[in-house]
Amino acid sequence: MTATETAAGVGESFDMSCEFLGRPPQALVYDNNPIHDDRRLREHIEKTTRMISATPKRGENKAVMEGEFGKSEQAVGPILLDDSSAEALKKSAIHEIIRAYTAAINHTGRLEFNGKSRQSVMRETCPDPDKDRQFIEQAARGSHRETRCRRPADPVGKPCSSQ
Repeated sequence: MTATETAAGVGESFDMSCEFLGRPPQALVYDNNPIHDDRRLREHIEKTTRMISATPKRGENKAVMEGEFGKSEQAVGPILLDDSSAEALKKSAIHEIIRAYTAAINHTGRLEFNGKSRQSVMRETCPDPDKDRQFIEQAARGSHRETRCRRPADPVGKPCSSQ
């Protein structure tokens, strides 16, 4: 991370990404910012990775990919780490990773749901909470315990009339 985007910062980010992935990526899409023309940066990256420019004169074509970061940030929210102790930092980091992962998978539009998120599909599918509450109250009153006939001549589920 650098305060401003520089060729040195891009090179450092590239190296860190390679370390994280365990290998260099096959390609790197970059915008038309002049820093990507830096000779040393290009020599460093192009040893292992093909650099692909966003459409010439139209760097905004990469904005779709960059916009996903904003969507992710909206779904996940701020990341908060407790650095009051090593143990607290570990616990809060694990908590935030799990929270970010579940937020991302539950709030992101899914192809199999026609662009709707898992959360929105679930909310549309789940019954109305008031109906759930009515059902629970009805069950608690015992109205679900009606005696039902079990004689072969009577249809199953028909209340017994001779009791």
